[in-house]
This record gives sequence, structure tokens and C-alpha cells, in this order.
Amino acid sequence: MKNYYFTFGQDHCTIDGYPMKDHWVRVAAEDAIKARLLFISEFSSITMPARDKWSFQYDEDKFDKQLFPKGEYQFIADLRQDQPHWWGYEHVNGNLQAKVYYSQADLTEAESSPFVAQVVYPFLANGRDEALQFIRQQTHKTKESWQ
Repeated sequence: MKNYYFTFGQDHCTIDGYPMKDHWVRVAAEDAIKARLLFISEFSSITMPARDKWSFQYDEDKFDKQLFPKGEYQFIADLRQDQPHWWGYEHVNGNLQAKVYYSQADLTEAESSPFVAQVVYPFLANGRDEALQFIRQQTHKTKESWQ
């Protein structure tokens, strides 16, 4: 397992309004892609106002902790390496779909489909039922923000 570091912009704040500038989140994972998926599912989708509210991902050998004086905000380890990543979407008719994540191609196709109302990006779950529950929560949060 390798360490990967995720940093934030000057105006990035948690959903509670805490400023994340000068902090990092460290993720231990098998590779950079798994680290990013884990970071999004276990941190940015939960703690930040949107899953894309972060700035950079660094490999350990390219990360300089001195540039982030407030230090590590959270550590996440990929302890569930055998657990599949899931993704899903809400169909325009309201049905929710949960899928095992294999590649970015699935997401790209869903994003461009006229039949997909909302895509829920890769996350970890223990089976289809837990994945559908997560998708339901994510689509419900978005619908609340529309009102």
C-alpha cells in the first residue's frame, strides 16, 4: 500500500464551514485510482459540499508537508481491498440503478445518456442493497438542494 495526499483550495470548506486550506487528507491504497475512489467515497462525498471540492492528489514522493502547515485532517486506509466499488444512477423515471464499477467508460456513457437524471460516482459498499441505499441518500441530498 502507498500513501496518497489530497489537498484543498483556499476557499474549500467542509459542509460545516471549516476551512480546509493548509490541510491534507492521506489515503493508503494499492494505487492512485483506488486512492481517489476511496477519498471521494469516504471523504469528499461526505465531508465536503460536493464530491469534487478538493484541489490536488499527490503521490507520497511528490508531496511536501511543509506547504500545508495545519497538517493531516484525516487518514483513510483501504482495508477493504476485496470489496468492490459501486456506482449508480437515477433513471429519468425515478428508478435507481446500482452497478459494480469497472471503468470510467460506464460513467461517461451514463453522463451523456438522455435517460439518466443523475449519476452517483464510485463508492464502496457491501453489496447491492447497501449500494442502493447510498445512491438513494445521494440523490435525495441533491433533490433537497434543488428546493
